[in-house]
Amino acid sequence: MKSNQELDAEELMAESAETGADPVQEISRGELAHVRGVIKSVILRPEGATPVFQADVFDGTGTILVSWLGRRAVRGVTPGRHIDIRGRVTEADGKREICNPEYQLIG
Repeated sequence: MKSNQELDAEELMAESAETGADPVQEISRGELAHVRGVIKSVILRPEGATPVFQADVFDGTGTILVSWLGRRAVRGVTPGRHIDIRGRVTEADGKREICNPEYQLIG
């Protein structure tokens, strides 16, 4: 019997595949990616004088960090919300990241 977490991940993977989004586990640094998933957490990192608003987005296959440089908040970007993001993938400290993406909140 599958756990609720496994069922949620499968549902996210199916939703992502239906929209033609790229699975997080398959994207690489330097690629232009389209990711659709759920926001798991958000954090404001005051890096010196320039704030960075970040969100962890989970698509059922993995998590990617999404960062908005120079922002203290992004309206509607809250944990539990579904989001569609597009942008170039970078990598820092072994974690994939998209900075200043195009995005659309879902639902």
